[in-house]
Amino acid sequence: MKVKFKQLNDIHLIKIAGLFLILELFVAGIILSRHGNIDVFASVSLLYLLIATVTVFVVKKYASNIKIAVCSLLLLLIGITLQSFVQEKEYGRKFLFILALSFAASAMFWVLYLKIHDLWRKEILLPVLAALTILGYAGLFVYGNNINGTNAWIIIGGFSFQVTILFKIIYIYYLSLVFAVYSWSDMKKILSTMPILAINFCGLIAIREMGTLLVMCILYVLYCILFLRQIKTIFVMIIAGGIVLLFGFGLCFLLSHLGINNVVVQMADKISNRLYIWIHPEADPFNLGYQGLKAKEAMALGGVFGSNYKIEIPVAESDYVFPALILYMGVFVAAIVVILYILLLVEGIKIYLYADQELEKGLVAGFTYSIFIESVLMMFGSTGFFVMTGVPMAFISDGGTAMLTNFLMITFMLCVDSKLIQNKKRKERFYNAEDVIRKN
Repeated sequence: MKVKFKQLNDIHLIKIAGLFLILELFVAGIILSRHGNIDVFASVSLLYLLIATVTVFVVKKYASNIKIAVCSLLLLLIGITLQSFVQEKEYGRKFLFILALSFAASAMFWVLYLKIHDLWRKEILLPVLAALTILGYAGLFVYGNNINGTNAWIIIGGFSFQVTILFKIIYIYYLSLVFAVYSWSDMKKILSTMPILAINFCGLIAIREMGTLLVMCILYVLYCILFLRQIKTIFVMIIAGGIVLLFGFGLCFLLSHLGINNVVVQMADKISNRLYIWIHPEADPFNLGYQGLKAKEAMALGGVFGSNYKIEIPVAESDYVFPALILYMGVFVAAIVVILYILLLVEGIKIYLYADQELEKGLVAGFTYSIFIESVLMMFGSTGFFVMTGVPMAFISDGGTAMLTNFLMITFMLCVDSKLIQNKKRKERFYNAEDVIRKN
């Protein structure tokens, strides 16, 4: 699959760069008029221009899904703009490193995948993935650093890595192998996925990471709906899971009242506190309910196109990134963000439906729904429509590990779509040649 990169005029590379440059200048004007930190934006503006231009160029050359690429680039630009409002100017160098690393990893993955796209799918891989997950949680339990109430982080050389995001990728790969690749019975698939679900369930409770646990549970239900043959099996799984969760939380509350305190009880108390503060933030306005109340204040002040009001939104760069987006850029841009996530979901579903390899179908489904579910949970949790989970909004929330994995997941979706297009073209050439031979 060779591409003639000399024919730059075919896709008007200069016009693409010019359009993104105009968009960046417009964003820079907004940041200056709203008294944002232009140094943060300036630090990454040239790199973003390079990423956007090269991405659109390559996607068009390989006939991949341009809608996914453009939606991701627009979300990234909105995220850069928002971080320019909520971060100090020293953050610019760190953000530059994160973007450069993410783009380089995506470019390397693109080349490797198109060269070797037959992913490993042997059954022996399942216990290996489970063992890696167990070792990862054991390392976090011992060496994990507590940030925002959860021990999901490893700090190396001044950089923090949210390791649970990597566990989520392993989890999606495991589910894709079992549900999409192996032609087992529904019951065998369920029994085979119980170990990885139980490992993540226990590990996430041990490090008190509620958001990732909720995302994994939702993804499991979606995999059952998409890949199991019998509908009654799906309903039985959902009902059984609900009963187990209710029984577990009931037991935790009972142990808490009896004065027995352990990791599970602490996790249950954390969930109950968040539920109570979600429903009644005014009950504790100077402590647990403070963040929710300030987020509502920010949304009320943002208006349609944003405002210049300077109010302190706690954790505005990550946990309450959506209220900060409404404050600085308004409901109009927030609505655009929602539309972009929906477009990513729709295009991801299309790739899932047309993918011709089972493992690719499973991975595309997992990556598509993971990005969408996490972003929706963050929007709902930070605006008071759901309990706060702390999961990232793709391409907008601050976080190097999340940014890197989002880049890789989108790149994988684009690679699968490009391979489908190339296979279709090869088939068309084959059938056309066959028709010519028959006629002659």
